[in-house]
Amino acid sequence: MGSEAYVYRHLQTASEGQAKPHPAEKKVAGLGNLENAMIAISQTRRLAGTPLLTKQGAAELIRCAFVAGKQYKVDPLVTLGVMARETGFSPPKSSSLIGPMQIAWRAHWPNQETDTKKALKEQFHVPNRDTFKKWVSEIRNNVHYGTWYLSLMIKDAKGIKAGLEKYNSTKLRKDYARDILSNWMKQLEAAYKKDNRALGPFLTLTRE
Repeated sequence: MGSEAYVYRHLQTASEGQAKPHPAEKKVAGLGNLENAMIAISQTRRLAGTPLLTKQGAAELIRCAFVAGKQYKVDPLVTLGVMARETGFSPPKSSSLIGPMQIAWRAHWPNQETDTKKALKEQFHVPNRDTFKKWVSEIRNNVHYGTWYLSLMIKDAKGIKAGLEKYNSTKLRKDYARDILSNWMKQLEAAYKKDNRALGPFLTLTRE
């Protein structure tokens, strides 16, 4: 079984049965300071009417970011930084942008065939646009797909800063990347270190 198929199996919803724990989940126990930092960001960044992030919700997002980061070789603090910048970990209901990674689902499933659309069918086993919208609305799928897509942007741009700019792809993309790297990621990294966790090679990927 290929790695992508393993991730998809791991991401089955609760109604479809209990998935096998991913080895990367061992890294995320006891990250109370990181969880609290995410909740504090949610308090200041969330839009009116959106729910405040809970400890349980923060722990789930951390697990997703670490598992996806290991799978696609993306620093999980970068992924969490994207969530902080996009929605403050509290995504609003939207018809065009979905979930903590704010996936523009229509753009990711255009009428014409694209490499992204092909990957959704072959790697993630998503057969059509309606299924994709429902699939990417599930938090674990949203984080994994967003991290996978971010990894493509980073690889194509040959660096995390430029990759973040491609992920955003708006006129504000340079400010977007700068804000994630110099603001949100630094807050999250400081909290992670308070949990007595050394960054190690997994969390010291180049961020230029």
